Amino acid sequence: MTDIDTIFEKSWTNHEILVAKKFKACWWDMQTNQHFLDPFTWIPREIDIIATKSCEVWANYNHFNFKPVPFQMRVFAECKYLKDMVWLHVREARKDNLEKAFMLINTNHKLYLQYLRDYWRIPEDLRNHRYFSCDIVAYQSTDNNERWFWMQWIKQVIHWMTSETFKNSRWYSIDYPIIAVSDYQKIAIDNDKTNTKYILDKPIFFEIDYVDKENNPSYFLVDIISLDSIDSFINNLEEEFVKNRELIFKHELHRQMERANTQKIQQRGRNF
Repeated sequence: MTDIDTIFEKSWTNHEILVAKKFKACWWDMQTNQHFLDPFTWIPREIDIIATKSCEVWANYNHFNFKPVPFQMRVFAECKYLKDMVWLHVREARKDNLEKAFMLINTNHKLYLQYLRDYWRIPEDLRNHRYFSCDIVAYQSTDNNERWFWMQWIKQVIHWMTSETFKNSRWYSIDYPIIAVSDYQKIAIDNDKTNTKYILDKPIFFEIDYVDKENNPSYFLVDIISLDSIDSFINNLEEEFVKNRELIFKHELHRQMERANTQKIQQRGRNF
């Protein structure tokens, strides 16, 4: 291996290519190096990877005239090759925050979101979602260097994910922000509760209280995933894709039944 090959192998460019290949190998549609305007500063910025898996959901109650609805799952990824050791402060996760984060990623389609909240609550077959098995979360510490190091990436991926460019009320959409790092061995954990320090050895969430340009508050969990863990992450998403497709099918049938019943009641009223 030449010096140039060695330099390239240990570069952020190669790391980004390797992450993209992982998604592409599983037949996800890929967009790389997409640019957008920061909604707060209006400075041009870039997101490394947008990976999308999509399908159409057909639901037809009693031959009711409904068109198929599009469903997609998207991953907005910032890819970071870590050369030096970096720190993450962690604390105990709160259940109410985990449910809030789950509802926020589960979709920009308002009717489906209301359906999950009011009709199903959080369906039992989604209770094993990885958010709910989370016991600790990383957070924005008071250390200026650390805050700058993580938050510049995380805010960038959240800005892009929540931008108007990607909002479409026709789509059922589940969106995940992630930071894909090269190696967990370069991340040191400082646990505030137990006062222990150790090297990260598994995926972790970074929590962020986000306020958009209209001052609407949101709470997100950002997956921090190493290159070695991405295959497992994608497999998890594939299973979740199937579960949500089934739930969307049930939701569409529920909508059609309600509309059909409403039309029957209106027809009876006309007959009188």
